[in-house]
Amino acid sequence: MGLNVRLYNIVSDGPYTIRYKSGVNPWPEYDNTTFTLHASGLTSSTVEISGLTFDTQYWIKMIDQTTGRYIIKNIYTNDSKAFSCYDTICFNIDVICLTGTTPTPTPTITLTNTPTITLTNTPTITLTNTPTLGTTQTPTQTSAPTLTSTPTITLTSTPTETCAYKAWTIGVCSSTCSGGVCQCIDTTPTTVYTDCNVTNLLDSTTAIYTTSSLNTSFLGFFTYQPLVNTYIYHSTGLSVEIECLLGSGC
Repeated sequence: MGLNVRLYNIVSDGPYTIRYKSGVNPWPEYDNTTFTLHASGLTSSTVEISGLTFDTQYWIKMIDQTTGRYIIKNIYTNDSKAFSCYDTICFNIDVICLTGTTPTPTPTITLTNTPTITLTNTPTITLTNTPTLGTTQTPTQTSAPTLTSTPTITLTSTPTETCAYKAWTIGVCSSTCSGGVCQCIDTTPTTVYTDCNVTNLLDSTTAIYTTSSLNTSFLGFFTYQPLVNTYIYHSTGLSVEIECLLGSGC
C-alpha cells in the first residue's frame, strides 16, 4: 500500500509548484528535471502527495512560479508498522536554524586506588621486677596502626575542535547581461568564505565574505559550479538572491 504525505500550513503570495525526489541529498537542487513533478499552479495551503514508500528519505521542493525562488524540505518516512495508524503518517515540517556553539567538555572521572599498607605487629618485651625470688619477665605486645587507602579522583577534559570558517570557490561575474541575454561576463574563479555551519552557499540567508576572518562582506554577482542550466546569483553581503537564469532574457 502506498504512503500519503500531507504538507500543510503553506504560505505563498502566488501560485507555486511542488516537486519531490528521494536520495541521500537533493543535489543538484537547482535542476528541476531531477525532481518528480507533483503539481503546478497550486494556491492551497495544504497539499497531499500520494504513492510514496516507507523507509525512504525524500526532498520536497516548493517553487514560487512568480519569482522562481524555491525552498527544499527534508523528510524521512519510517516503517509504517511503527505507527498505530499503520499506513498513514501525519506530521508538520519545521526548520530550526542553530547558531554556532562550542560544546562544553564533560569531565571524565578516573578512580586511582592507593594500595593499603599493613604493618605487622612486632611484640615489645618489657621486664618487670617483683619482690620475690628471681625476676619475672612479662612480654607486652604493641600494635601498629593500619593505613586505609583513599581513592584519588582525576578530572580529564577532552578538547573540542572548533571550526573558524568554510571556503567555497565561485565564478565572479564582471557583468551579467550581454545583448539582452543573461551571461556571466569575464568569469573569475574566486575563493570566498562563510561560517563553518553553512551547508548551502546558495541559501537566501547565507552571508558571504572575502576573507577567512569573516569581517569583509563579498558584494557582487557570481555563478556556482556546475555551470549547466544554472543561475547567476547576487550577494548583498548578508543574503544571496537569484539575478537571472543563464541563457534567458535579462
